Amino acid sequence: MQVICPFTNQKFTPRRTNQKFLNSESRIDYHNAVAKKDRRNKLPILNALKNNYNILSSNLDSNKEVVRSKEFLRGAGFDFKQMTSFQNIEEINTAVLFDLGYQLTVKGNYRIIRCG
Repeated sequence: MQVICPFTNQKFTPRRTNQKFLNSESRIDYHNAVAKKDRRNKLPILNALKNNYNILSSNLDSNKEVVRSKEFLRGAGFDFKQMTSFQNIEEINTAVLFDLGYQLTVKGNYRIIRCG
């Protein structure tokens, strides 16, 4: 019985009942191509998260917390739609980026804090 290799599209006779690829090189190349496509699809979001994190981190420096206006953060290139999670910190809903968070204050500014 012959099968078709999903990477090379060549017909071959498998030596094992569960063999799907022509050889180990084709198997490795196939899985590397799938992983590369997956990384490429995630890249825009990962870059936005990294940019947001760098903006928060550079504003926080060694301080425990700082307050910045929305216009200031937007001017720095901050994207308010990109975060890793929400947490309830000090009874306030907090958008979190890894170990940093930002909370909307009553005056409409953003309080940047360390979460971890």
